[in-house]
Amino acid sequence: MRPILTAISPTAALEVFAEVGPDLSSFPNEHHFISWLRLSPRMNFSAGKPLNKRRNGAGANRIAHVLRLAAVSVGRTQTAIGAYYRRVARRKGAKVAIFATARKIATLLYRMLRYGQDYIDEGAKAYDQRFEQRRLRSITASALDLGFQLVPITLRTEGVSG
Repeated sequence: MRPILTAISPTAALEVFAEVGPDLSSFPNEHHFISWLRLSPRMNFSAGKPLNKRRNGAGANRIAHVLRLAAVSVGRTQTAIGAYYRRVARRKGAKVAIFATARKIATLLYRMLRYGQDYIDEGAKAYDQRFEQRRLRSITASALDLGFQLVPITLRTEGVSG
């Protein structure tokens, strides 16, 4: 089990503390913190009309940059966050995965700094198992809604000639 700070180098942690300090009470909740970091998803439409594609104001701040770099590096580890990165990257691509993983790391950092909540990494294998269980529950519920019942199949490898 590894803490989240393995995803962030000591230098990166110092940058976070230099920017916001140990007290995050100026942010009412983690959503405000993530929005301030500009790691929240963009809404490109309003009332069915496309909005301006460019961001207003200054570019992304240093903390968001550090978190995106941490997301790239954690994508190669055998941690739960690394497994999350790889799952999103398979579906949406590397750019979206970096953004989503940086947001997840920011959420965990906020909870650690604001509430003192510890993060204990469950590992990639446990994360994948939990994801598969969630997926199976979802598929089973969808089948029940359609009036079907799923029956597990046991595969026999003995005596099968090919």
